[in-house]
Amino acid sequence: MYLAISNFCYDVYIQMKIADDFKSIRDIYFYSFFKCRREFLVQTADFAGSSGDSKHNILFSPQILLDVGNIFGKAGNLYCGAEYIYWQNKFGIDGVDEEVWQFIVKYSF
Repeated sequence: MYLAISNFCYDVYIQMKIADDFKSIRDIYFYSFFKCRREFLVQTADFAGSSGDSKHNILFSPQILLDVGNIFGKAGNLYCGAEYIYWQNKFGIDGVDEEVWQFIVKYSF
C-alpha cells in the first residue's frame, strides 16, 4: 500500500513466507513541513516480525531533520538532525532491548 498526499507519504509492506515461517510488517513514512522559514523532514522506517523460534521483535526509528542545504541555496542535499532508535528483542533474542539517540548528517548527491 502506498499513499502520498501533498508533503506526506506513507508506505506499508507486509511479508509472509509460509515455508520459512517468517512474518513481518514494515511501514515507512515521511512528512516535510516549514517552520520559521526552514524546511524540516520527519521520517521513519518501522519493522515488526518474527521467524522460527526467535522472539517477535519491533524496531522503531523516527528521525527529525533540518534541510541545512536550503540555508545555503541547495535545498534537498544536506540534512542534519536526530534519530531515536528503539529495538525490542533485538535480533529475536528475548530481553535484549536497545534504546539510543543519535545525531544524523545526511547528504544526497
